[in-house]
Amino acid sequence: GADNLQSPPIGIGEGWAMLAAWGALSAALVLLGLWRRSRLLVLASLAIAIAAAVKGFLFDAPALEGLTRALAFFALAAAALLLAFGYMRALGPRPATAPVFRPPTGDPNLAPPQDMR
Repeated sequence: GADNLQSPPIGIGEGWAMLAAWGALSAALVLLGLWRRSRLLVLASLAIAIAAAVKGFLFDAPALEGLTRALAFFALAAAALLLAFGYMRALGPRPATAPVFRPPTGDPNLAPPQDMR
C-alpha cells in the first residue's frame, strides 16, 4: 500500500551530518568566491550558510536533550557570530548611500539675519 512509499524520519545524526555538509559546501563556495573575486559566489555561500544555521536552530538542536541541547545552541550561536564577522570582512564595508551635506555658499537669501544697529 501507500505505507511502504513513505521514507522513515531523519535521525539526529543524519540531520547533523547534513548540516555539516551544508557548512562544508558554504565554506568551499566562499573560498572559491574569494579566490575568483566573485561577489555572487560569496553571496551564494552566505545563503547556504544562513539556510544551514536556520536548519540547525529550528530542527537539529531542538531534537537534542539536556546539556547537549544547550551546547548545540551555544555552538550554533557562536558559529552564526563568526559567520557574520567573516562575511562582513569578506564583502567589505557598504558604501555610503546618502551624499555628504554641504551648506550652500554665496546666496545672501540663505544667510542668517544680521544685527543692523
